[in-house]
Amino acid sequence: MRTLAHAVAQQLSEHLAAPQLVVIAGRNPRLYHQPTAGHWPLPATILGFVTNMTDWLSVSDLLISKTGPGA
Repeated sequence: MRTLAHAVAQQLSEHLAAPQLVVIAGRNPRLYHQPTAGHWPLPATILGFVTNMTDWLSVSDLLISKTGPGA
């Protein structure tokens, strides 16, 4: 997860639109703590479980998610 998030952040940091990154890890503490470590090349927010996922999705331009009916 951290490797993928950092790769996406690196590519986005080169964009002129000054993007931001949000990682929502849900209730998985391992996924939550992995991305919080280290330096991010752009503004990054790391969250655990959220109750307002529809709000986050409505302001997103890009979503990278797992597959399945709950996605």
